Amino acid sequence: VTPAPSLSLIPPAAVSRDGFEVSLNAENFVFIRAEDDADHVANQGHGHIYLNGLKLGRLYEDRFLIGGLAPGDYILSVGLNTNDHRPYAHQGEPVIDRYEFNIR
Repeated sequence: VTPAPSLSLIPPAAVSRDGFEVSLNAENFVFIRAEDDADHVANQGHGHIYLNGLKLGRLYEDRFLIGGLAPGDYILSVGLNTNDHRPYAHQGEPVIDRYEFNIR
């Protein structure tokens, strides 16, 4: 897709074991809730969110809440996907961003 979507996670001011909000900056991309069998439309779709490699779900907007977490090290990642669930890629790499954090 040209122009290719890009994505960056905007880290929260502080993380808390009680939960926190994360924002995304998506360029050349529109979050949309489409039917599961929807056709691909360039530069629109949804995100897939993962915590330590475990898929938490889909994102249809540019902010989301992380609920309470036990103490430990975490990697939060979000990738952009087409309406038909294929990952967006740019120069052969998935459009994804990661945020590493620790809960004490």
